Amino acid sequence: MRARTVLTAAVTALAAAPVAHAAFPGKNGLIAFQKIKAPSSEIYVMGPKGGKERDITKTPRVAETAPAFSPNGRTIAFLWVSFGTAGHQKGGIGVVNSNGKGLKHLSSGNADTDLYFQPTWSADGKHILYERERPVVGSLAPVEIWSISPKGGAQHQVTGGSDLFVLASPLGKQLAFVHAEPNGDPNADQQLELTNLSGGNPTVLGPPVRISDWSPDGKRFVYPGPGNAIWTVPVAGGSPTKIADEPAQDQDPAFSPDGRFVIWTNEATHDIWIAKSDGSGARNLTHQPGFEKDPTWGRKP
Repeated sequence: MRARTVLTAAVTALAAAPVAHAAFPGKNGLIAFQKIKAPSSEIYVMGPKGGKERDITKTPRVAETAPAFSPNGRTIAFLWVSFGTAGHQKGGIGVVNSNGKGLKHLSSGNADTDLYFQPTWSADGKHILYERERPVVGSLAPVEIWSISPKGGAQHQVTGGSDLFVLASPLGKQLAFVHAEPNGDPNADQQLELTNLSGGNPTVLGPPVRISDWSPDGKRFVYPGPGNAIWTVPVAGGSPTKIADEPAQDQDPAFSPDGRFVIWTNEATHDIWIAKSDGSGARNLTHQPGFEKDPTWGRKP
């Protein structure tokens, strides 16, 4: 573990964090997503070709967001926060089976002072990783990478801070994230890094990219980038390729388990869109009322 001082400004400098996934290889199974229907949001699933949507959380006093499928396609991790007045809301990491059973809150903290962000799974399914921001007396709040077992238990700190937008590899024991240098310029002193699951052996990959998903073969990242479009870039380095550029903002991209497709949220339609991984054949997949976003695509169990 590398002890690091964090600047909260690093978070705002890169704008709102995208949801991070890893597309675990296999046959295409269910698609899960967050559906915003006032006054809350819940986790829904649908088949790999779209169609009927099903609410699997059904918690009117708790909002669930940022779903992420487990490697075996049976469990979904998510963020949760309870409704209530300031200072009395709780939040943390939760899990639910893709059939709606077994909903459980793995961690719980004060939602105003102990913040959680974007869960992602390790390839062996033994760890859920996420970012956590906690207050520190006399300094800015650190944002650190933590992990927890999908069965619950103790939370474990992975990095010492300044590490954002964590994404675990679908093939091995690696993490990709944006590292912000301590006390540096939040607009300049940042870089995309790769480490092992314990946060050691860091390798610099290049300039900061708010990666959203890792292809199932482990070779490419997909991310929302310049022009409010969807882009892919080789993990080993190289030129990015634009694969989606619909009207308004495209965000939250995710690969299919077979690697043939990418899905994402389109802000103009508030629906989930799909295209082949080369960008061809883009179309609206859902055409449903409500705001659907943050899709994650599970492998068929």
